[in-house]
Amino acid sequence: MIQSRTRPAHLLAIAILAAIVTADCGGDTSDARAALVPLGAPVAIQPTADLDVGVLEGDPMEEFDRVTTPFLMPNGTLAVPTRGARTIRLFSPDGAFVESYGGPGEGPGEFGSLGSAWARGDTIEAYDGRLRRITRFIPGGEVEVVTIRGTPVPPDRMLGPLGDGWALTGIARITYGERDPMSVLYVSRDGAYVARLADAEGMARFRVPGISGPHPLTPIGLFDVHAGEVYAAETLTPAIRVYDGSGTYLRAIALAIDAPAPASSVFRQVIDSAVARADEDERTATRRRLSAFPEPDRLSSFWDFIVDEAGYVWVRPYEPLVHALALGGRPGGPSGPGGNWLVISPEGAEVGRLEVPAGLELVQITSDAVVGLHRDDLGIESVRVHSLSRR
Repeated sequence: MIQSRTRPAHLLAIAILAAIVTADCGGDTSDARAALVPLGAPVAIQPTADLDVGVLEGDPMEEFDRVTTPFLMPNGTLAVPTRGARTIRLFSPDGAFVESYGGPGEGPGEFGSLGSAWARGDTIEAYDGRLRRITRFIPGGEVEVVTIRGTPVPPDRMLGPLGDGWALTGIARITYGERDPMSVLYVSRDGAYVARLADAEGMARFRVPGISGPHPLTPIGLFDVHAGEVYAAETLTPAIRVYDGSGTYLRAIALAIDAPAPASSVFRQVIDSAVARADEDERTATRRRLSAFPEPDRLSSFWDFIVDEAGYVWVRPYEPLVHALALGGRPGGPSGPGGNWLVISPEGAEVGRLEVPAGLELVQITSDAVVGLHRDDLGIESVRVHSLSRR
């Protein structure tokens, strides 16, 4: 993994944490109080990036078009999948381009679409939603294609490895006036459907005069997999349910998140903000379209969560003026840049909060680094890796 080259920052983070604990205890640093922040808990993200790929002007390998799920390999290699080129580009820990996998097409090692990619050990796997298959780039040059078949609902998004197979989401149907019924499905090593593991409600869609689609303040369904377990949630309820690899319910993680402001006033704020951002000749029509949606009864309490390599759950509280669809929010995609994230221990206890560097959209959290996507004022994409300190 990328290692921090600025060890004083790590020590400073620990010192700050100790000072906070001491202050809260009136100088008492007892074992009981220190145990509130367990060993291994994330405590600080280095503000400056150790690696920034996509910034060398004129280098075609660093020109990214619609980066999807960048990730670090176990050996520290950075993989950057892009929807535009339909390739997975690899960069060494010092940022040098190494090689590229994939390309447009339907043959082995090619993609009709490139939705996401990840590492399974030293093998790179990628999901093609158009061809409904997983492509595995195996060290030594072998390419294996696994076709997904037999799922009871159309596959939507790949979550990643689960056991010797994979977990993915599916949407049973899209209707208006209710929320999308979503499920986590398990497919075996040969791509055959095995079981439905978990369910959650997704987006709320409506038909209103002049427009049909998700509500501007729609809640969403969220899912992740880690260490053989499935995590499922819907954002109106401040809790994450956990299941084992067979779909057996294990536990719930309660989220201590402040109650959102009244939904009616937030809805008006979002509409006003969307109208202000619209071109002057579109403002009346924008207000009319958005006001046609029903006023929501409740708001989401959070908008995203990521389970890191150590099993800590990072949760992004809901910010309507950042995450509302009418203002550019992307349900099911990156949760927006920066933000103050709630961190929950593997046992379900709140550890604290961490500030993500401004402009960074979190995608992956390893044992000692965070990987994210950054867009500048012109929309130019880069992938950044920041060191992560743990207690």
